[in-house]
Amino acid sequence: MMFKLTMIFSIVILEIFFSNRIFTSGEKFANGKLINVAGKMNNATCTSSNDHASNVLLNFHRENIMDPFWVNINDWVAKCDPDPCHLQWINITFQKQYDIVEICVYQRIIKATNRINKLTIRMDNQNKTYLLNDIQTCLLLDEDFGSKSSSIRLSLAESRSVIPNIGIGYISALAYNNDQDSLEYEDYENIAQQEMGATCSSSSSIPLNECKNALDWTFNTYWKADCPSIINCVGQYISVTFTRTTEPEKICLANV
Repeated sequence: MMFKLTMIFSIVILEIFFSNRIFTSGEKFANGKLINVAGKMNNATCTSSNDHASNVLLNFHRENIMDPFWVNINDWVAKCDPDPCHLQWINITFQKQYDIVEICVYQRIIKATNRINKLTIRMDNQNKTYLLNDIQTCLLLDEDFGSKSSSIRLSLAESRSVIPNIGIGYISALAYNNDQDSLEYEDYENIAQQEMGATCSSSSSIPLNECKNALDWTFNTYWKADCPSIINCVGQYISVTFTRTTEPEKICLANV
């Protein structure tokens, strides 16, 4: 039997995420708007130990780490050859000095077994090592770490598996600022994510390619519809149910 496939690599439905980041004392007093000083939009730049070679579908350039996943699904990846993974690093230089109040790190969109366990962050000539969550880790910094910083350097401290490459999906470094040309930080939560409790149903699927594959944090799995006709797949669908009533801000689809 001949058939044509329609595939969805990933579905991302975002609502804006409001967090109460208020500092009332010390050098990091909340003065001005909250901005991501590690983002391209605020003129950050970066260097790295190396960038893994790209393939037909994805690239692994260092600049990817400065884009949120709802803008760019590509990650930064370094090849662990000839130097081992723990010697790979990426350095982001800010437009000027800032008092960093919070850092958020997103893991690469790969199998959980290949993600990072611990990450070392260097600012102000200080190194601190943090345990990372499975997808997103946000770190509220102490007063003595991150003040008057002009850059941030990230390096692997511990991986979950022995793989020939290592990398990070996205990082934000947040600071308060009054510059008119700085763009205010917006954070989004993916309510269509399986890890957030979202569920799905579909008109059809190929074995091992069920609709849930379009909702997880692994972009090498996907949903495939089993189309009844070689002509097209019109009418095939996927339906996603959220865990709560909400009003989405952005809807993102990735095809293969």
